[in-house]
Amino acid sequence: MRLRDESLRTGRLLAALCPGNPTRSCGLLLLVRGYEDVDSLATVEAVLGRLLSVRPSGQFRWFDVADFRRIAELHPSLKPNRVVSVELAEFAGLNEQDVEIIFRDALERAAAFETTLFPSIGAAVGSAAEGVQFIARAQELDNLAALLDPARLVLVIAPRRTGKTSLLREFTRRSPAGITAVHVDIESAFTVEEAAAAIAVELANVSLSTAIERVTRRGADTVIRRELRAFRERSSGRAALFIDELVYFLRTMTSELPPTDHPAASLELVRMLADACRETDVCLAVAGSIELTEYLTDELGIDPETLPLSIRSAQRFALPPLLASNGHVRALLIGAGIVPEGNDPAWLREHVDLGMPLAAIAFLDQLAAQVRGRGAVHTNELDDALDDFLDRTAVFRDVMDRLQARSLSYAGFRAALAWVMGRLADSPEARISVSDALERFGDLAGGFAEDSLRWLVENLPVRREGETLVLASRIFGRWWRRHHP
Repeated sequence: MRLRDESLRTGRLLAALCPGNPTRSCGLLLLVRGYEDVDSLATVEAVLGRLLSVRPSGQFRWFDVADFRRIAELHPSLKPNRVVSVELAEFAGLNEQDVEIIFRDALERAAAFETTLFPSIGAAVGSAAEGVQFIARAQELDNLAALLDPARLVLVIAPRRTGKTSLLREFTRRSPAGITAVHVDIESAFTVEEAAAAIAVELANVSLSTAIERVTRRGADTVIRRELRAFRERSSGRAALFIDELVYFLRTMTSELPPTDHPAASLELVRMLADACRETDVCLAVAGSIELTEYLTDELGIDPETLPLSIRSAQRFALPPLLASNGHVRALLIGAGIVPEGNDPAWLREHVDLGMPLAAIAFLDQLAAQVRGRGAVHTNELDDALDDFLDRTAVFRDVMDRLQARSLSYAGFRAALAWVMGRLADSPEARISVSDALERFGDLAGGFAEDSLRWLVENLPVRREGETLVLASRIFGRWWRRHHP
């Protein structure tokens, strides 16, 4: 792998122009080295031709570029600083389906005169994915929208740093199914009043000081209901409130209380939120790496029958492993200016996917840093680079902490899970039947077979396809084989 050759000057330019307004132009320059790019050029032009055929006529124009430094001479609206350059070599080894995945969203952004056309590896590490960084979750947005109902709570479940917050924030931006949603992260709140103020800030679009003053004067319950009602009245369709990291907040809120008071204090806040949303006809979804109802009933010992009906009938929405293609992986490299060469494309297809996005992106970020530092990383060095990353990374720590916690609660669970994962991680093509997994969990995990299977699918990158289980992350499988031989 090497860095993009910025010295190349010749290529084909696809431009979205706004005559008379150069700041509303955007171009994509496909840089050509020579005859070695002929196959890539044919593939890219075929895909772009199909994508452009369904767009408004005249929205984009093609230009032949002899020298990028003189690009402004091609059209008065073209400005070099609004042109994104990529090498055709960056599409080597990709089929037309992968190329279409790379360009479909890029054309949408170019048509809006944006100049960030591709996701970036560095921008995706350690932060919520928004805009161009949000990858391959459109179906999950629609699935979540279909579950939202003011009469019941939706529990968005997944380990930390696997995309929950990204999904909820993108939902508020796109408003699928005409649902107006507000996302509130209350992880940093310490009291009910602070949590209520954080909710009011997002619902009413007021400053934190104003929200705190309202809560102090009127009380948390009154302010939340009042702002929810006003939010609902402003929404043309359904309205939804997304509360992020509620369980984390509940633990923080009760940390200064005697343990005997934890159940009552936690239940009071949860009931207040659930009742307020139900009475104002606002859908409520709660996200977190710790599932709310299990925390209330298993950890705090609250009788499930005393929970509000909307919580007892809560609908689980387990965020599945990211179902992304090789095209999405290569789009990240394009955004980073890294060019796979030789056998690099085949190695990437075999070893790297986005089933666990953070793990893959963190590895690609480390790899890109090595390329920038050394100028190139050869294919025969990639296996060692990946193994070194897997031996040092902490991206799987949360998963292992959750596994350890469950193993302490359910005798035999670790042994049963080791049997299932050992077979799933054996190779990228490995599969086992649901019945075999249930039998193993039933034999070793104290008879909690169905619950253990649900835990497996909700907490590890395992996808259930009908009556078959498949590992959805090659990187996680490789890590598992190295650390659980």
